[in-house]
Amino acid sequence: NTYSGGGSDIFYEGPRNAGMPGEFLGSYWSDGMNSRFESQTTEDVTFDFDYDASTADTTLTVRVQRMEESWTRGSQTETVTEEQYYDVSSGTFLGASRERGGETVRIDAHWQEMGRTVDINAISDVLASGDGRAYTLFGAAKYKVTDSWSDHNMSFTETTYYDAVSGAKLGVKHQNVQSHGPDTFTNTSYQDANGEFLGDEWSDGYSSGFNTSSEGVQTLSAEPEWLDLNGNGTAGESVSVTVIVNHFASEWTDHNQQTRSESETHYYTNDGYHTYLGGERVRDGEQVRIDANYNELKKKVDPNNITDQLTTTDLPAYTIFGAAKYKVSDSWSDGYMTSIMTTYYDATTGDELGTSHENTYSGGGSDIFYEGPRN
Repeated sequence: NTYSGGGSDIFYEGPRNAGMPGEFLGSYWSDGMNSRFESQTTEDVTFDFDYDASTADTTLTVRVQRMEESWTRGSQTETVTEEQYYDVSSGTFLGASRERGGETVRIDAHWQEMGRTVDINAISDVLASGDGRAYTLFGAAKYKVTDSWSDHNMSFTETTYYDAVSGAKLGVKHQNVQSHGPDTFTNTSYQDANGEFLGDEWSDGYSSGFNTSSEGVQTLSAEPEWLDLNGNGTAGESVSVTVIVNHFASEWTDHNQQTRSESETHYYTNDGYHTYLGGERVRDGEQVRIDANYNELKKKVDPNNITDQLTTTDLPAYTIFGAAKYKVSDSWSDGYMTSIMTTYYDATTGDELGTSHENTYSGGGSDIFYEGPRN
């Protein structure tokens, strides 16, 4: 059939019996830019019919429903080919294989995805150590752009990463770039091969950062020294204990181009009740311990990571804190006042001893306020 408004289609069938329509063999449709072809055959197919990637593919005689669809968007033409496999006698669905952009997806009898692969020899781009977060997540993977578009102030790019040897899909990156006058904002998210969140990073031209989070069941070989995870009344034991661990981490560069970091780890029972057991929060190397009642315990650091230490000339701080180690934990300026917060720690244990808040005024003068550790 050819239509005056454009486009055509063709229908194929087998021989007719006793006036009845013949068996469907295939069809073809096109509008000049897009097309679709479908066919049905019986043939020998080699496929993972036991749905176990660790075993070799087997060959069965099956009914194959094949579809090939092509469409054009702008100057790019994309083609998708799909084969569905059915038992010749019962018509039971046995699995499928779908290919798009050189990537092949295998699907089991329950329509669950079994994995994605590519012809790895057809991809030349390989991640290197200079490729930032993508290399951290996926290593020396091969990659290619699998989708992209743009308009007057925004662009989107999807990049897919593959194992450089097997061709198995490792994950995906989605990146959005927006421009507003002289400012450019970039947001990037990462997912693993199953679509699970791995993290996201951002940049506004002045600062940038990366966030990641996860939750899952873990078996620990020891309890944190301030927590009783197995409920026997003793904290900090070297004992195997299985709990749910929730973890969040963030790293960023602030407007002063200083690298900052923060992470949180929380523990819950693995008994179906998800009872909170305690956790910790670490910001720029300073740890805040949290008990099972959500109370913040003492703050501490690894004193070996701090080089600055008070001496007898550092008055009045030395009088208050002794030979403590210290570091600047926050600072800012608004043109009228500059404020610096310094935190002091026991030079041996790393426990927080207190803080000082120093304000210097543009019109002259300054003041310092000291306080003990926060609880």
